[in-house]
Amino acid sequence: MAEQTATVSARLRAYVGEAPVIGAMAVGAGSYVLGFGLTYLLVALDSGLDAMSTTENVIAQAGIFQQAELAGFPQPEPTTTEFVGWVFYNAHFVDTVAVPQVSGQAGQGGAQTQSAPEAFNILTTASTQVPSIVYQLVPVLLLAAGGYALARAAELEVSRSLVRIGLGVPTTYVPLSLFGAFFFRAAATADQDGIEITVSASPSIGGVVVMALISTLFGLVGLYLGAQQGESAVDTE
Repeated sequence: MAEQTATVSARLRAYVGEAPVIGAMAVGAGSYVLGFGLTYLLVALDSGLDAMSTTENVIAQAGIFQQAELAGFPQPEPTTTEFVGWVFYNAHFVDTVAVPQVSGQAGQGGAQTQSAPEAFNILTTASTQVPSIVYQLVPVLLLAAGGYALARAAELEVSRSLVRIGLGVPTTYVPLSLFGAFFFRAAATADQDGIEITVSASPSIGGVVVMALISTLFGLVGLYLGAQQGESAVDTE
């Protein structure tokens, strides 16, 4: 069994060494998926975060219903997966956005109107029992650890090629982030026609840029530390 494990490990190391950019893409995808999973676990353990009550309190504080003149409008009811998605993006400093659309006879006076979107960050607004810094460290540490492991497995050296390899991380992290921004949505529609409020992780250009910068930066940090550690180990032999 030990010999089989060693053989698989050697083959994996050889493959990663020949195609480190592919390895970097795997780091990006793995960091996103694991980051969401760990965030899900933290939310489950955090007694201060409940999908329904937290959403209701945060949106009420944002005052979006008053802006749209929709007192009594049914608030979005996110699933646990949607709510965790918002928190996961908030940990990247990407806001959750509520977009009200009011038309027809809705609101006072029956005039057609479109209220401005309202952005908020659950981690800085809600009273979390788990410190918000813990949520924020999840993507950072996973990206850095993935880059470090890749550099050691591929026996990379500190060189300009690390930048090229590191750019493979956001090529998977960013597309998954875009997919998640549209997947983690929760909408509520009133009984009146033409009234809807949608809450989602922000799919804006700014949010994409932030996710790209975080995945690139900390992936490169991990790669650099791993390559440097590898060179130090060789020097001491």
